[in-house]
Amino acid sequence: MTVKRITIVGGGTAGWLAAFMLSNIYKHNVTVIESSKISIIGVGEGGTHILGSLINSRNEFGFSVKDFMIATDATPKMSVKHKGWPNTYSIPLDLLPNSNEEDFLPFILSKNKPMHLTTEIGLLIENRKVPIRSDETGIWDSSDFSYHFDGHKVGLYLKSKTNATVIDAVVTEVVIDNTGNIDKLRLDNGEFNKADLYIDCTGFQKILMTALKTKWISYSKHLLMNTAMPFRTVWSKIDRSVKNIQPATEAESLNAGWTWSIPLIHSKGMGYVFCEEFCTPEQAVLELNEKYSKTHGEINPTRTIKFEPGRLEKAWDKNCIALGLASAFVEPLEATSIHATKIQIDELGKALATNSSQDVYNSDVSQLYDEIKDFIVLHYLGGRDDTEFWKYIKNTDITTDRLKEILEISTHRFLTQEDIPNKFNSLSYRAWNQVLAGLGKFDKTVIDNTLTTGVEERYNSWHARVLEKAKDYKNLDECLERNAEWWL
Repeated sequence: MTVKRITIVGGGTAGWLAAFMLSNIYKHNVTVIESSKISIIGVGEGGTHILGSLINSRNEFGFSVKDFMIATDATPKMSVKHKGWPNTYSIPLDLLPNSNEEDFLPFILSKNKPMHLTTEIGLLIENRKVPIRSDETGIWDSSDFSYHFDGHKVGLYLKSKTNATVIDAVVTEVVIDNTGNIDKLRLDNGEFNKADLYIDCTGFQKILMTALKTKWISYSKHLLMNTAMPFRTVWSKIDRSVKNIQPATEAESLNAGWTWSIPLIHSKGMGYVFCEEFCTPEQAVLELNEKYSKTHGEINPTRTIKFEPGRLEKAWDKNCIALGLASAFVEPLEATSIHATKIQIDELGKALATNSSQDVYNSDVSQLYDEIKDFIVLHYLGGRDDTEFWKYIKNTDITTDRLKEILEISTHRFLTQEDIPNKFNSLSYRAWNQVLAGLGKFDKTVIDNTLTTGVEERYNSWHARVLEKAKDYKNLDECLERNAEWWL
């Protein structure tokens, strides 16, 4: 299809990320329809290496890391710490296939050392370093770290960098033509908007896709979470010593789900994701206050969000594409929403440039989200059984066919790149191995059989090289004391 005009409905992180990339990088004529009447509350989000690679590109796309951090209340994100699943373990963000160094995970497990010591960013975390050179000549040569940020402010930041036309209005009607395509959009200001391609970034409402009657594929058989209660705690109610602002997102399992904890410069964004069949919102608030009120003050969630995990059968249907929450929602664990959205936009940009098939795009996007689903389901299989929710998880088969294959492989060996092709640089086999190890899925025989001759010497040599390089990097505590001013 020939695309001259693109209209994005909905701002937010997904809408403005799409507007920035499609107008600035892929050079399309883009209009964004968003309404100032619709308020957005940012309580703290985190990105993955996928978003980090865009922000850390700096001059290539006109970003200033320092300006980004100040504008979005951001702190560095270098790992995800899982607490009580039932084990506690950290996953560094740079768990990507690396042809230059072997995967040292089996060796680290054989020595009963923390698993994050298998990557360069993991070693920086251990030594309270951040990937910025002390002389401020540039970011570390690995860009595979990311940020915690206020999601609403990220949208505003991307908006300020975007070459797109903005219409402040609400879509009141999606007009469908006799071929089933979107003909035009009626706005509350009395005007109409016409485009060649429409992009739905209206979140769970899926305004455009609902008008097209696009089918939703539910993941609820495998992922039980269906309710989220976000809240924010200001640092004045917590000890804001720099040692409490870690460069990591915390995901802590609770009675009927888990909480996220994201440190921003001026506040801490948190939320409880749970299954309402095992916990009412009122019970969730009681549990949150029992656990956190002594250290965080009284917990008063800003809202209760209901959701059904799943994806659209077609992310690209007729002349409309869904991005962000309108396209799919797995759950916030591992921060895969913005991660997958950026991949979708990149694939869309390439598809428009080459006029490739919608069927290929839809197949690729469906596979992307299905793999993320399998990866997230894995996190729940650690065997915790101390509440009704966790007993149900343990005694009910929530695994997918693909996940059963992976669990079978883990009884014999570690996963390899052939097992997890990682087509879009999304979730590598190393990330899978890290979670499998964190859940105790590799027994001693598998670990011992994977060890190779001379691995300890090679690990020690690599460890020394990374720490030598890290001497040139800034100290995390000093950086956080200065807030965002320490960035380039």
